[in-house]
Amino acid sequence: MSSIDRVERTLLKTRKTLFEVCRDLDVEIPDRDDLVVDQCSHCGTWNYKYKLNEDLDGNPICNYCEDLVGR
Repeated sequence: MSSIDRVERTLLKTRKTLFEVCRDLDVEIPDRDDLVVDQCSHCGTWNYKYKLNEDLDGNPICNYCEDLVGR
């Protein structure tokens, strides 16, 4: 398993920072564009990019937050 895969699996469904996870796994911080996960800009939970929508400001938002606050 590559280091990016390990980072993504560790981040998924958490609110940890990318720095924290990379420090804990003892790997270099990857470029965020290389990851298939991203943080919801409202709650901070990491989800797969394809599951996130854009709010009216162009920020990624998860379905849960979209239901709560709208786009």
